[in-house]
Amino acid sequence: MQKLILHLMDLRIILKTISMYYMRYLISKVILLNLMHDGSLSEDSYKDNIMNTTEEIAQKSIQQLRREYGAPTKNFPCRECEPLTTVPIYHRHHSSKFFHDAMMKKGNDAIDCPTCKVYHPLRNDEDRLSVIFSSSCLHNAFLNESVKTPFHVNIETICGGTIDLLRCNFAYLYWFKKKPMDIIVVTGNNDVSNLDFDEIIKNIVLFKKNILEQNQENTFTIVRFMRPPKLAWFPCNGPEPTPHYRQYVNHLEKINDVNSMIDIINKPNGHVGTLGFQNEGTRGHSKTDAEGKRSTKYKHMFNQ
Repeated sequence: MQKLILHLMDLRIILKTISMYYMRYLISKVILLNLMHDGSLSEDSYKDNIMNTTEEIAQKSIQQLRREYGAPTKNFPCRECEPLTTVPIYHRHHSSKFFHDAMMKKGNDAIDCPTCKVYHPLRNDEDRLSVIFSSSCLHNAFLNESVKTPFHVNIETICGGTIDLLRCNFAYLYWFKKKPMDIIVVTGNNDVSNLDFDEIIKNIVLFKKNILEQNQENTFTIVRFMRPPKLAWFPCNGPEPTPHYRQYVNHLEKINDVNSMIDIINKPNGHVGTLGFQNEGTRGHSKTDAEGKRSTKYKHMFNQ
């Protein structure tokens, strides 16, 4: 578990390059989509082209997403989430479990793994399975060339995903796994605007409860929430953007309270103070008052 945590901390460096790699992915799809829209290519042909080119892509570049890996576009319903609801869900969703199952159905025994960057058997011989659940926070981060895990990690990311949606995906995809699992959850910002403090904590605790019910040897760690300007505004930033954004709500206090509770929730695993993206995109200024007490005030780095 500790080595997984250390590697996840390195992923913070990758966040700044996610958009670049996602644009590279979009360029590879836009030609087929344009052909489909102007009538030169049917929807079935589009899907066939995607399916037929995935094996070729796997040989040429592991940086290219494949349709087998999940839902790379919002233009079609998400196949991974189809069993979870009667209403089609349109979102970007990448799932190692879904990808591996698709490869096994094709008769493949090994894959050119986009996470490990090596060719290895589909059936993992390690005693435990490591899984990262995330929303757009780490979506596509594993495609960066510098992300090469020393051991296999399953990646499950849903853009716009909430804590509860990720919990449902865990139950659907991993409930019958026999190996004990180390689960790290990197999400939460999609819940901040819609749920109050108690509801957020309730969903986190329920997620942890389900993971431990699945196997008492499992471990659960959730990363402290980020504090982006969209959701949180520091006093050192200056006046809040209310005059220009009348609907702006500052959730800084709520996020800080949730992060404090996350430390308590993680404590049984011994990971307090280890993981947290809450200071990404911020700069701290430490000051000592007249009584000798030291405090740190933060502000967002808008120039980066």
